[in-house]
Amino acid sequence: MYSIRPYTKYLEETHQSGLVDDKEFISLQADVNERLVSLENHIFDWEVPTFHSIVMEFPVFSMLNKDEIERILANQLEKKYLPGEIIYEVGMTSQYVYIITRGTHHSYIN
Repeated sequence: MYSIRPYTKYLEETHQSGLVDDKEFISLQADVNERLVSLENHIFDWEVPTFHSIVMEFPVFSMLNKDEIERILANQLEKKYLPGEIIYEVGMTSQYVYIITRGTHHSYIN
């Protein structure tokens, strides 16, 4: 996660050491505070795509009729994995299709 704290600390240190005069320090500090307030009050207007919209992006699902898609949607299960957790290994049997909707994955083949 991004933090502005190291920059505010650096600004304070440069002011204390005399590299930034009082007038410039006050101006820079006001700018930083204004940006912080703006970030704190920002409303992120985005939505995580629905499972239905994700399913429709895969060609294998696009051939299904509405009833078949509704059956899949009725049986879907959202599962959250921890970083580094193994979802599937070669040779494992599976009765499921895994669709990653958020995050990243790494594939390793021995």
